[in-house]
Amino acid sequence: MKVLVVGGTGYLGQLLVKALTALGNAEADDRVARDHDVALTFCSSPPSADQLAALGGPRAFRVDLINGDGLAACIEEFGLPDVVVNCAAMSVPRQCESDPALAMRINVPSALIAALTDAASRRAGSSGDADGEQQLPLLIHLSTDQVYEGTKSFYKESDPLVPVNTYGKSKVAGEQAVREQWAGSHAILRSSIIVGPPPPVPLKKTLPLQWIDSALSSSLASGQPESFFDDEYRCPIYVHDYPRIVRALMDRHALGHRFALTLNAGGPDRLSRADMAAVVARIRGYLLPGASSTGPSAAAAGAAASGSGSAIVRTCVSREGDLITRAPAASMANRGVASPADISMDTQLIQHELLLALTPFEDAVRLTLSAPR
Repeated sequence: MKVLVVGGTGYLGQLLVKALTALGNAEADDRVARDHDVALTFCSSPPSADQLAALGGPRAFRVDLINGDGLAACIEEFGLPDVVVNCAAMSVPRQCESDPALAMRINVPSALIAALTDAASRRAGSSGDADGEQQLPLLIHLSTDQVYEGTKSFYKESDPLVPVNTYGKSKVAGEQAVREQWAGSHAILRSSIIVGPPPPVPLKKTLPLQWIDSALSSSLASGQPESFFDDEYRCPIYVHDYPRIVRALMDRHALGHRFALTLNAGGPDRLSRADMAAVVARIRGYLLPGASSTGPSAAAAGAAASGSGSAIVRTCVSREGDLITRAPAASMANRGVASPADISMDTQLIQHELLLALTPFEDAVRLTLSAPR
C-alpha cells in the first residue's frame, strides 16, 4: 500500500510518517504480502538524509500546493498512492488574516485534487480500465475545529459551519472542495489542538504542553503566577491517536469500502487553557498533594508580603492560585484576529465509526511529559 503524506515535515505529518513507515517495516519483516511504501512532501527546505532516517526512511518530494508544482513529478516517481493524507495548511490565524488570498490557495486543496484525479485517469486509460473511479486513492484531509462559531459546547459534525476568522473560512472552503471535487472515498478530520511529544525532527515552534510546562516552571522560579485563558474551550487530541485514526480509515479502504466521512477529531475532554495548565501542574508535581484550586496559599501570601522566597513557593505550591491565574482571553492578548470562545466537539461519531477510544487529556499529559518532579 502506497501512502503519501502531504505536508509531512510538520508536527502531525512527521508523527504520521514515522508511524506509517514503522508499520510498513513491520509488515515487511512479517512477510505480509501487500506493499507498504510511504512518501512525504515538503515545500521549502528539503529534509536531510539523517532527518529522513529519523522518520523511518520515507521518500521525499518538493511540492508547492499553491500552484501544484511538483505534484505530477511526485506521482510519476512514487506512483499513484493508495492513500493520501493532507496535513499541509496555513494554520496560524494571524497569518491567514493578513493574507486571506494566500490562506485560501493553500488551505483549499484544488491543485492536489486535480493532480490526483489526472493521474488516476491516465492510469485507468493506459490499463484499459473504463472505471477510473475505482483507481482513486483514499483522501484524508485535515480540517479544524475553527470551522465552528464557538457559541456553544460540544459541536456535532452536522452543526452549521460559521467560522469567525479567515483561517476557519479557508478550512470550510477546503472541506467543500474535497466534497465537491473529489470523486473517491474521503475522510475530513476536524482537528482540535494537537498535543504530544516532540517530533523526530525538531521544529522551531514550541508545542502546547511543552509551552505550558515551561511557563509553569518559570512561575515556580519567580514566585509569580502565570496567566492562562479560562474562557476559550477546546478538545485537545493526543498526537499518537492520529496514526490509529488513519490506520482505521486505511483498513476500511483496503477492504473495498467506499465512504465520505466528516469527523470531529478531538480528544474526549473539554478544557480551557487554564484547565490544561492545572492538569500539567498536578501531573508534574508543581502542586502539593491535595492542593486547592482557589486563592493564594498562606505560604505564598506571606512570602510575597515579606519579599522573601519560600521553599514551598519555589519547589511546589499548595494552591493552584499560586501558580495559575485564570483570566479572560480578551484581557491577556491582542491576537489581531477573532477567536471562537467554545469550539469543544462531540467526538462520539469518530469513536463509533472507527471503533476506537480517544486518549483522555490527563493520560496524554502523562505520556508526553517526564515523571513528576
